[in-house]
Amino acid sequence: MNKKVSMWIGIVLRSIVFALLLTIALGYLFGFRASLVIGSSSEPNIHIQSLIIDYKCAYEDLKPGDYLTFKTGSYVTHQIIYIKPKGEYIQSGEIIRFEHCGMKLEHRMDITSNQYQILTMPTNEALLKNLREDYAEWKAKPENAGDDAYFNYSRGPVIDNVKYSQVVGKVIYSLTNTGKFIFFVRNNFLQIIVYGIILYAGSLLLRTDQDYVKLF
Repeated sequence: MNKKVSMWIGIVLRSIVFALLLTIALGYLFGFRASLVIGSSSEPNIHIQSLIIDYKCAYEDLKPGDYLTFKTGSYVTHQIIYIKPKGEYIQSGEIIRFEHCGMKLEHRMDITSNQYQILTMPTNEALLKNLREDYAEWKAKPENAGDDAYFNYSRGPVIDNVKYSQVVGKVIYSLTNTGKFIFFVRNNFLQIIVYGIILYAGSLLLRTDQDYVKLF
């Protein structure tokens, strides 16, 4: 390989790596964070194995319908379904009524702290199908008849009670193919290294005597 070509390839590769590292560092500095989605609870809007970009925006910029990444024991990304105005905290025992994905639901807040301000839940259709079936079965019983019967429905979905201090950021972009590529590299990292060594060794063996001539 021509020495100048090799030199330019090296410069380009180093520049790309430097640009990526600089972008990541500046992103974290200004409130952006990249995450990989390992679950399907936010399908179909955020696909499993997607790369998502979160932005730590102000509390006032969050709204129902946004997808939110927050930290409990691990990082979770779910859709916001309910937000109280900042400073107005949800109280223990308070009943939250809302509609989500075609279902009228309620959630009773049994909490020990009054600092929960945001409710989120999954949007995965397969998970919600079971919820709809449970609700339809419950509503079909004579004792649960009536327009407002759903307000007494207590078998609702798993709802996340999120403090703003737990918020990593709201999702502003989702990259499915990029995420799948990153997952592929991560899951096959050892094989990629081995193949790279083999290819490099092969390139050394295929060199001609002319490649070893000093050009200076």
